[in-house]
Amino acid sequence: DERGDTVLHHAVSWKIRPNPEIMILLVDYRADPNARNIVGQTPLYDAVERKSRKLVKALLKLGSDTNAKDSNGDTVLHVAAAQADTAMIDLLLKNSADITAVSDLDWTPLHYA
Repeated sequence: DERGDTVLHHAVSWKIRPNPEIMILLVDYRADPNARNIVGQTPLYDAVERKSRKLVKALLKLGSDTNAKDSNGDTVLHVAAAQADTAMIDLLLKNSADITAVSDLDWTPLHYA
């Protein structure tokens, strides 16, 4: 679409009821779980913004990169920290998210916490 979102981005951000099984099917048919839109966000970024641990867990199993940076240099851990979502932060850290990742503003996720 005009934002560069892929079908997997849309599956994650679908307003009615996102379904992890659909995401798995899309990846089976070669949807890239690390595809970036025009602002550098991956489907995992959208799932973290939605605060959906169910979707995040599914995307992590599909190979999503917890340390991918958006166009501002933020990772999904920056987003979870900004939302003060401790359960999400814990999940991301257990899946290799880098707590020392630095954004373009020279901020780590700890600056948001």
